[in-house]
Amino acid sequence: MSKSIKPEYIPKTIEQKLGYFVEECGEALAAAGKSQRWGLDSVNPDLYPEYQETNAEWLLREMADVERAIGYLREVLEPTPAAEDDDPAIIRLADFDKEGMQARIHRGR
Repeated sequence: MSKSIKPEYIPKTIEQKLGYFVEECGEALAAAGKSQRWGLDSVNPDLYPEYQETNAEWLLREMADVERAIGYLREVLEPTPAAEDDDPAIIRLADFDKEGMQARIHRGR
């Protein structure tokens, strides 16, 4: 399925985590679109046979990447049991406020 991400590519800031999430969602949408258009069992004929995968395999791989991206976002959007209540790095969805989120993004948190 999905390969592990190289340490240097792991998103660290909120902005990087959001960007990674958007990118992975786009790739999942591309796989879903090709699957819908050409079928789940279809493969990309332009790829060498050793690199071909079915659209279903591609979609599953991209879905795993989206799940990983969601995990990175959860690190900053949801509190963890060990998180302190006054930890400014934690954004609780119940307390979400657009201006506060924009300020955090601009500060690179």
